[in-house]
Amino acid sequence: MEKIIIDNRSFEDIQKRVKMLKQQTESMKQKYGKKNLYSWLSSEEVCHILNIKTRTLQTYRETGRIGYSQLDRKIFYRGTDVEKLLEENYKFKTQNIVL
Repeated sequence: MEKIIIDNRSFEDIQKRVKMLKQQTESMKQKYGKKNLYSWLSSEEVCHILNIKTRTLQTYRETGRIGYSQLDRKIFYRGTDVEKLLEENYKFKTQNIVL
């Protein structure tokens, strides 16, 4: 196992970022925690989750990137389809820490 030594300031910065991510996760959990993966989401909810505009979501529908159901004029999306879209587009970014 390789050991990495970092200075105290870098370690505190990492701790601060982890704490911020935890707070954001808790916030999203409170806001969307009531919905399970099998529930249906409105266009507004999907746009908020994906941080996109309604026109972009329309393009996703038209190109088949995301499935949907329509009742009258209202469009709904499965939570699992939104999660799948997020996972397919996940990119892991490594960050070099300068000591």
